[in-house]
Amino acid sequence: MSSMECVEEILRDHAHRYPLAEPCDFVKLLFQQEFGGEHMIKDPQQSLLYLRQEYNALNESKQGNGVLWESIGNGMARLSLKAVFSGKISLPLLNTLFAVSAGKNTGSLEGLKAKLDILRKESEKGTFSFSAEELESFLENYAAAGYPAVHHSQRYKEAYSPAYRVVDLAYIPLLPLLHAVEKTVEAKGRCLIALDGPAASGKSTVGERLAKVLDSSCIHMDDFFLPFSLRTQQRLSQPGGNVHYERFQEEVLAPLKEGRPFSYRVFDCASGDYSACKEAFPHPVEIIEGSYSQHPYFEEPYDITVFLQISPQEQQNRILARNGEKGWKMFRDRWIPLENAYFSAFSIAEKSEFRIETDFSRLPLFSY
Repeated sequence: MSSMECVEEILRDHAHRYPLAEPCDFVKLLFQQEFGGEHMIKDPQQSLLYLRQEYNALNESKQGNGVLWESIGNGMARLSLKAVFSGKISLPLLNTLFAVSAGKNTGSLEGLKAKLDILRKESEKGTFSFSAEELESFLENYAAAGYPAVHHSQRYKEAYSPAYRVVDLAYIPLLPLLHAVEKTVEAKGRCLIALDGPAASGKSTVGERLAKVLDSSCIHMDDFFLPFSLRTQQRLSQPGGNVHYERFQEEVLAPLKEGRPFSYRVFDCASGDYSACKEAFPHPVEIIEGSYSQHPYFEEPYDITVFLQISPQEQQNRILARNGEKGWKMFRDRWIPLENAYFSAFSIAEKSEFRIETDFSRLPLFSY
């Protein structure tokens, strides 16, 4: 589906679920789709204050339309304060997601205008409750004003009680995990997370996203592949044997358990040996990402374990886009079979506390 086809789908979906929406409500939708929440974030602390005030007002009057989140296209979503009411996320975490998501979509006026043209075409098809003439009148005034951010209409507010923040859609599947991390830190003062899963399932990307939100560090298992000098036939015949798990235990897990600063050597794929040394300092939340991060040699050191899932076809598509045809053949013939043997031998997916799908094309447009 092209990006413009996605715009049409989002517009039709919102027209169906919000039949009383007026032209400004759809312009707001497209503005947020193009620019995200960037125009609203200046001071995260002030943003949290506004969020608390809005939450308290909603809590007192029991408002809200019941939708927990909804896609607005372009990789963005509206995350409702209802998620806070239902205990799925805290106010500070919601504000943090809002802040880190701001500016993800820098957008452009040309992009917004192109989407407004799609809005016009949909209006001419009779998609909305208002006429094409009503929309055009609004857009003329909107253009004259310089295409600013707009508010929801009073009619929309009264009918649907919108209360949300615009966040990166990629955080939506991670909400249960983020909530569990919050609870673990509250209870223990720390949380050690393992992100395991197949090649191209998004482990590094998810790790980086979590690190931004949780103010934590992310250690990569790729830095602990077995040096060429240790790759004996006997070692590589073991499930998970191609990772230097002994060194990872000694250089990372042991100092993390003791809560002290540490350093570890970094494996270099080109030389097959170590190329550098990284310094690290303990954080309340630590993230270990990469295949083999849940190797049984480590004797379950983690507070939370995660397995990222992806379909074989999407895995192939991502590796082809990232590594090309030659790279895909290497993964297909060598690395993927080794990973699968490890996953199967130790039931990694089945034993993980969280199993998260990272193919966002499978996400619905909204959820109650």
